[in-house]
Amino acid sequence: MTIKCLAACLLSALSISVNADVTVIPVNGVDDLIAKLGEYNGKGLNYELRLSPGDYWLPDEAMVTLTGQYAQGKSTLLVDKIRLVGGGDGPEDVRLIGAGNLRVVSGANSAWIENLTITNGNATVKLTDAGNSNRGGGITGSCVLTNCIVTGCKAAIGGAMFSTSASLHGCKVVNNSATSVGGGTHTLCAYDTDFIGNSSAGNGGAAALGSLYRCNIISNTAAGNGGGAYDTHLYGCTNVSWNVATKGNGGGFACQEGKDIKVHDCVFYANKCSHPSAISYGGGVFGSISVSNCTIRGNYSQGTSDKDSYGGGVAKATLYGGVVSGNYADCGGGAAYVTAEGTRFSCNRASSNDGNNANRSNLYRCEVIGSDLSFGTASCTVFTNIGAEIVLDNPHVDLTFRSNYVYTRYPNCTNCLFVGCTPNEAMFFGYGTATMKSHLVNCTVVENSSGYMFTYFKTEDQPMLVENCLFYGNSYQDIQCHPSQTIPSAIKFSNCVYARSNIDAATLKSSYSLDGSIYQLGTDLPADPKFMGAKEGNHPYSLKRTSPLRGIGAYAQWMDGATDIRGEGFARADGISVDIGCYQCWLPVIGMKVSIR
Repeated sequence: MTIKCLAACLLSALSISVNADVTVIPVNGVDDLIAKLGEYNGKGLNYELRLSPGDYWLPDEAMVTLTGQYAQGKSTLLVDKIRLVGGGDGPEDVRLIGAGNLRVVSGANSAWIENLTITNGNATVKLTDAGNSNRGGGITGSCVLTNCIVTGCKAAIGGAMFSTSASLHGCKVVNNSATSVGGGTHTLCAYDTDFIGNSSAGNGGAAALGSLYRCNIISNTAAGNGGGAYDTHLYGCTNVSWNVATKGNGGGFACQEGKDIKVHDCVFYANKCSHPSAISYGGGVFGSISVSNCTIRGNYSQGTSDKDSYGGGVAKATLYGGVVSGNYADCGGGAAYVTAEGTRFSCNRASSNDGNNANRSNLYRCEVIGSDLSFGTASCTVFTNIGAEIVLDNPHVDLTFRSNYVYTRYPNCTNCLFVGCTPNEAMFFGYGTATMKSHLVNCTVVENSSGYMFTYFKTEDQPMLVENCLFYGNSYQDIQCHPSQTIPSAIKFSNCVYARSNIDAATLKSSYSLDGSIYQLGTDLPADPKFMGAKEGNHPYSLKRTSPLRGIGAYAQWMDGATDIRGEGFARADGISVDIGCYQCWLPVIGMKVSIR
């Protein structure tokens, strides 16, 4: 978003609080409206034209022709530095109805427009006397709209509204369209506004560029990328749902490469993307953006007979916190090509068995949770506070099937918890290359149900490195490789602990370990790992002070300043003492003297 646009957002946010003495001028009928605008335009915001209820059918003649860089072309009405207010009980009672061949309103000098409906505007055709006249079918220019409805308008760019110096407050942008980009709005700020049923023949079904705060973005469509929003900052938009990108990426939201876009505290549900002739990415969210504290649930990236889809929930983004749950794609049901920190992945599905929860992604301090947890959903609520997300919920497809793998293609996980997952074949599928490493570091892999832990790690590629990890309580065996996975060079363990394996202990130490540092509970260590358990306030798989897993991990430089899976307040290492798994115990060892000075 440009500095100019940001300044306009701040100015309009301040303008909405202005409460000066206002002179009200009654308006009755369209001829009176045009006459009063001609008389009072430019006199100041202390003049208010109060429109009596009714339909104002506007003529097909332009009151103003604009020549500015962005607000160009012809508009039926000019509202300049005054207040235009509908006098009915709601915005439906006063309607400004365009003739269908012109934009309805051009604002100037922070004009105030309130409590009315603007409809049937048209700026789809670029006029010969104005290079950007095809922007903003309903409104353009410098203005603040509050409690208004903009509907049934169309333009090439910004079907309802286009402006770098305007904002919406508590409005509804409904059933507008763009032939290029931004079916609803383009390049403006909106607060507490509903975007419903808008469409774009290009990108951004509801909105493109600008910023949306606490807005609902529902049932919009784009033929390109971003069925809901495109290249737009989103803050607190907790209902981004049922949007569709029919021939592109990012059903709910999409962003082009290189944009510094932020998406924070939003909920993406039941969005969908597809492409008839190319790979589709990100049923909910797509793009090289920062996504923080968001819930991405029940979205669908749809492939075709000859093209796969990636990232049912999210693709190619950076995630901080939040939940990715119940999403569906061919590859990476939850996420593909992402970097995630402190995020929970649960109950996602991949139809091609290529990674239920993640594909080609880097996970740090993440939880990967299945639908079958021995502690039960109630206990999960205790340690994650998001137990309600452990559901197979996707309105587009049936998720009750079990696909083959939890994580595929270059698994790269640090300080992660894998629990309750139920893949048909194996937990981890994949391999590493010189540029894409496969690495599990300080992970806790417990109480999962699968035939194998590892499968199809190709020997001609880089081995998967498994360091400081715990494998415990999993069905079949804790470390069990697929029958075809018998060549030790494909997987290497270091400072790992397990309870059971289909490979004998001596072979694990001599052939599958970098330095012999792989330990079996009940043989090399006491049999009980001593978890805290599902008590109120605990993470069930965190370690008691008496755990045999304490202090036997290997220190690495990345741990300096890092935390365990719990985040702030839980450092990853105590000096150079490192615990096995994703939790570091900070309780003093029994018998230790603690001095307080």
